[in-house]
Amino acid sequence: MEFMRNYHLGIDLGTTNSLVSWSTENHKGEIVTEVLNIDMPDITGIVKSQLLPSYVFFDEKNRPIIGRKAKSMISRQPDRVIKNAKSFMGSDKTFNISEKEVSPVEVSAMILKYIGKAVEKQFGEYPKDVVITVPASFDTDKRSATLKAAELAGFSVKEKDGSYKNILLSEPRAALYDYVNLQNKNEIPATIDFKKPKNIVVFDLGGGTLDVSIHTLVYNNKGDIDIKDLGVSRYTEVGGVNFDKIIGSYLMSKFMEKNSIKKLDDYDRNYLKDSFQEFAEEIKLDLNDQIESEKLFGFGDDNLDEVTSEIYKTSIFQGYNFSYFMSLKEYKEIVGEILAENLTMDSLELLDEIRDTENIIYPILDSLKKAEEKIGGKVEIDAVILNGGMTKFHLIQERVEKFFGVKVHSVLDQDKSVARGASVYNYRINNGEVFEKIQNDTIGLQRNGGIVHHLISAGTVLPTKKTVADFVIPQNSVSFIDLPFYLGRREDIELPNRKIAERRVYFKEPLNRGDSVSMEIKVDEMGIMEIVGFAGRKKQEFTVKLSTDGNIEKEVTVVNEPVKERVVPEKFVPTGEFIEIDRIFKEFISLCSKYDKLRVDSQKSSIIQRVKKIERDVLNGINGKHFLEELIKRYSSLNHFAKDRGALLLGEFGKLYPEKKSEIQEIFERNIDIMEIMLMPPDKLSKAVSGYLRFSIEGLRKIEAILKDEEELVRYIGNPLLKGVEHSLIMTAGSICKDLSSLDVIKKCVDTAPSDASYWALGKFGSRERKYVISIDLLENQAKKVAERLGKIKGKEILRSAIYSLTEICDRREARDRVSKETGDYVLSELDKIVDRTPAIVKISDVCRAVIKGEKLSEEQSKVLLDLRVLL
Repeated sequence: MEFMRNYHLGIDLGTTNSLVSWSTENHKGEIVTEVLNIDMPDITGIVKSQLLPSYVFFDEKNRPIIGRKAKSMISRQPDRVIKNAKSFMGSDKTFNISEKEVSPVEVSAMILKYIGKAVEKQFGEYPKDVVITVPASFDTDKRSATLKAAELAGFSVKEKDGSYKNILLSEPRAALYDYVNLQNKNEIPATIDFKKPKNIVVFDLGGGTLDVSIHTLVYNNKGDIDIKDLGVSRYTEVGGVNFDKIIGSYLMSKFMEKNSIKKLDDYDRNYLKDSFQEFAEEIKLDLNDQIESEKLFGFGDDNLDEVTSEIYKTSIFQGYNFSYFMSLKEYKEIVGEILAENLTMDSLELLDEIRDTENIIYPILDSLKKAEEKIGGKVEIDAVILNGGMTKFHLIQERVEKFFGVKVHSVLDQDKSVARGASVYNYRINNGEVFEKIQNDTIGLQRNGGIVHHLISAGTVLPTKKTVADFVIPQNSVSFIDLPFYLGRREDIELPNRKIAERRVYFKEPLNRGDSVSMEIKVDEMGIMEIVGFAGRKKQEFTVKLSTDGNIEKEVTVVNEPVKERVVPEKFVPTGEFIEIDRIFKEFISLCSKYDKLRVDSQKSSIIQRVKKIERDVLNGINGKHFLEELIKRYSSLNHFAKDRGALLLGEFGKLYPEKKSEIQEIFERNIDIMEIMLMPPDKLSKAVSGYLRFSIEGLRKIEAILKDEEELVRYIGNPLLKGVEHSLIMTAGSICKDLSSLDVIKKCVDTAPSDASYWALGKFGSRERKYVISIDLLENQAKKVAERLGKIKGKEILRSAIYSLTEICDRREARDRVSKETGDYVLSELDKIVDRTPAIVKISDVCRAVIKGEKLSEEQSKVLLDLRVLL
């Protein structure tokens, strides 16, 4: 490997494209960089390109093909192409290719290995020492996943002691290293003088992510540039893909409307979505080319909004053609939410009140605020550097210039700057330079009353260590404490603060009033936080570890022996008969087809009984899982009634085979796609509401789905067209939603249209036994409102649900987040005003009184509460 020691590699593992650069020192002592040309298959043969599309296509033998050909297959075999894997790094997302599950880590490893092979072809050796770039705002899970992918690709990622090397570099820093290196070599004009400290904003908008970071740059005594980080924006999944998706959806709706296309199966829908997303990218590129031509010929900016792109495609679906003219003005209007024209520099003062964060301006405000907090005053920005493929586009440059009020600078060739900068960084660290890393976001711990105590502030140089002042136990016989951790600058739990983890610590010997708990906090360079704590007079020691990311986790830490056991559900073992899959599936389809054609209810009743027997048999069958796999594969082609029963079956199967949850969830989410629903004629919509739409919504609850975007579910609540599934929507939202915006929807339902479902969902949000725990402060006033109504509620089911919601919210047992004693006493007094004295209402009322008083429940009372939690 002697030859490779003179060359230093930097890899930009991108959402849309990936590339590799190498650097070396020339005879002048300058760092020379070069982006490598990579051989890759295309539909015309083997081509060379510096940009490797981050697409992986799996052929009929499941062999991966990477690059241009893979990208070209997206419109032909979209179900065999994986794209945007970077966006899912660090998550439990998997891609299903011919019944084989592939993780984002494995996809990224394939791309990295392909790059490694290209380097080997050029230099004769497979590389080991590389630097890989990641978004500055990548959390620990995403960074760890990237390191794992690099390890699978065969790169050297671990030290001798087994710990990971710090081979990851933030993309904005990489762009800075490239910019400074090019300026030092006079390859670009020296527009920024670094002899005195300069505050530089790097705005890095790529295919799938946006990073905004603020740095102070100045030449040191050795003639090298020192870079100090002031602020880094939080992770934002906004990029070129988002623009293309929004424009693509708009064009697709126009196409379907013009050609009266009302319904699509899953394959056709995905095919059209991918096709129109490609058309959207063509429009974006064409508009920009025309704008550049206008500028080149000296035309002013006044008429640029009138620049128009025409797209014309023949026979794209069922023989239909598509043509459309789109002006820059219309383009801006369609993507207006992402451009966030309403946000200005003045919005910095109201940052904590901004709720819409998925745009290109909020991350600028976020990084500016962090920089101000780090230096203790206003940050004067000397220059703005644009990087990332999307910053080539006029409307992005125009929006950023308008925000800052200054002319922006662009790096040389935005697509390649990050890879070049990574190779420069690799050269510098191999020559003994050391660079600091900062904590991107403030880490806090929630204390009583919803107050968040800051542990490590944004901008703190890592690694760091800090001792937290003691906090005192307020009552006797405390057997555990909960530690809810938040990210964000606020000192409460309101947005934009985000809960990132919760840890419960049990003690062998209970703590008493006046006992103290002290903690020492450590955060390493990778952003992993470790807490060592000591509790009580006997200094019972406990250790807690968590990643400072954006995924809510709940985990138990036990000091010595646990006080109570954790119940681990047993794996499902089928006890039925062996099923002839092909025969039974054909019979299921046949019966459902007959049902759809029948008009006599008595005949339908006979069919439905036979269908239900098949459902019972396959759920209990020894090889029932194979029936499930067949159902997943063929679901989109089923007739209407078969889809209804299939959705119901999928929900039940999902409880039995959790490893299939992600595939089942995808079907449910497609079934409740808003575009499909709104395009349905009234008669079909009515059938869907009473059938597969309702079963899909309830199925999400059954499989305990984790929703990436809860708004996709809760926005249906209150829609008059979907009144028939509102009960299911509300109960599912209560079961699986965690966002405060979803809670607000449930609160509104309770206030304006109270029902058994809305009261139950409110109780589920207030339960301290749910996976995603929220602060009870957010529900205390709502509890008073519910209690005030108890004496006036007439319906037994609604009353039972209302009492249940108070039972969860006002639970004052043990040392936990609790309502105030005054609120508890008020609810107790209102419980006495209940008119209904039937045994069922009395039982749940007694349970409610017991938990408010902090009393231990009897076995019978525990069963009553458990039954209510499971489902009304």
